[in-house]
Amino acid sequence: MNMDKHLVSPNPHIHSAVSTDSLMRDVIIALLPAIVVSVLFYGWAELLVLAVSAGSCVLFEWAIAKFLFKNTDLFCCPAALVTGLLLAMNLPVSTPWWIVVIGALFAIGVVKMSFGGLGQNVFNPAIAARVFLLVSFPQQMTHWTAPAGFIPSVDAFSGATLLGQLHVLGALEADKLVSLQTLFYNIGGEANKMFVAEVLNTESMDELFSFWMSKYLKAQMKARPCKYCGRLFVPFLRQDSEYCDRLIEGSSKTCKELGAVKLYERRKVEEPAVKEYKRAYKTHFARIAYGRMTEEDFRAWSEKARQLRDECRDGRLSLVEFIAWLDSDKLR
Repeated sequence: MNMDKHLVSPNPHIHSAVSTDSLMRDVIIALLPAIVVSVLFYGWAELLVLAVSAGSCVLFEWAIAKFLFKNTDLFCCPAALVTGLLLAMNLPVSTPWWIVVIGALFAIGVVKMSFGGLGQNVFNPAIAARVFLLVSFPQQMTHWTAPAGFIPSVDAFSGATLLGQLHVLGALEADKLVSLQTLFYNIGGEANKMFVAEVLNTESMDELFSFWMSKYLKAQMKARPCKYCGRLFVPFLRQDSEYCDRLIEGSSKTCKELGAVKLYERRKVEEPAVKEYKRAYKTHFARIAYGRMTEEDFRAWSEKARQLRDECRDGRLSLVEFIAWLDSDKLR
């Protein structure tokens, strides 16, 4: 009896002209819009991270295939390039170049080539490398900066969560967080007490907007212009705050941090009482070195001088009277 002969073979059973290299090239083309936008917003720094990551991945895969496996067929340049681009787009723009190289080595050498190369790896190389870098270098991997590239400014930007920053900085340095009060605060209460005020489960942006508007109205919060950047902000902890918590373009400092320094420097220049106090302070401090005044006497004098300086700045003491008091013991 005649029986049809069937050829049994493993999959895939349907073949096409599409190759792995062409698929990877399509992925690179799909990534180009996001890459262009990243470079426009973050400038040369982002371009450096992309170049180092992509170049390192290609170099490591070629070197491992040639010198360890002794088989250059395992080297797929477009696939390694895709891994490098994906890794770079998962890293902060401020990531040091040597950390990028370590991430590329982990992605190619450990996650990909150790399992046999393309198609054999269990995990996504770029994402696995990002997790490895996050565990190994948490501070560098959670340092998010404001865009400062070829496009001068943006309307808004997102970053790491406050809990992530708190985990990195630690409880003792929680005051260094830029906007911790947006998550932990007591509305209308004591400024020194921070805790979770309420937990809201919402299903729409309208509910979230209504919740915050009710809190603003209840606490009688009023938006005011920041004296450093000029943009409106709503003070949370202190109603008399003059500076916002926004990051300044091209800097890791906030308006509140630099605004206080700027205000102090301006007051030193503009206020005569402060200038006279500084002059007398240096004179009296020099007397300690010459043995004409003890440290106890200097501390007592400086405490009294600061008190009179503040009274002069508040208008309770005239500048002439303050200068006369500072010079009263000049010849002693």
